[in-house]
Amino acid sequence: MLAACSSSDDIAGKVGGVVVGGAEAQSATFKSRALTVANDNLTVLSVDGKKLALTPPKGAQTRTNDYFVEWRAKGSEGMVSDHMKHSRYGMRAEGGHAYLFAQGDMTPASAMPTAATPVRYLGGAMVVQLKGGNDLQGTSEFTVNFAEKKLDGNLVFNEWTTPVQFANVKIDGNRFKQQQGGQVIDGAFFGKDAAELAGVFYKTKDNADTVGDFLGAFGAKKH
Repeated sequence: MLAACSSSDDIAGKVGGVVVGGAEAQSATFKSRALTVANDNLTVLSVDGKKLALTPPKGAQTRTNDYFVEWRAKGSEGMVSDHMKHSRYGMRAEGGHAYLFAQGDMTPASAMPTAATPVRYLGGAMVVQLKGGNDLQGTSEFTVNFAEKKLDGNLVFNEWTTPVQFANVKIDGNRFKQQQGGQVIDGAFFGKDAAELAGVFYKTKDNADTVGDFLGAFGAKKH
């Protein structure tokens, strides 16, 4: 399943973000691609000409925990965060297409914080293993230095002994994206004063900008 899309709009109140996905049969060829999300509805994922609801359909079997609402229904599947005010992230599949995404009310680049004191963000994460199709949940922790325009991230999944880590990721305006150690992270800041951050990540294939063994999404709030 699942390419990274981005919006660089410097407009508050408009939903923008990143997404990895498309037709599941073509999952081995996905790579990063640019996308501008032109809507203001946080609970709808608009991608590839589709509008996918980020809430369970009526009658779906659902399950909730600290970070996600999960559901399965005929032709529809989702694992969507419900702990963030300004953004949503997770997985959405329907009609032979599957997407991992992060979207929300992006912080205007002109209104990003500039304080030198590092800021800590805590939240959740999920990952899809393409071999075997397992969906795992975990936690996310980021340390952001807005003055130096960089961040460090740590994603922990109970079923994995080694966390997914990123170091010294460059912040460009209200967004961040970097490939390092055979992994890509692509995300943005959301809400007033960068109250939240969210994004997608994936293992690259043959060190190229193509999805390899796994990919996932994360979101965290300022603490």
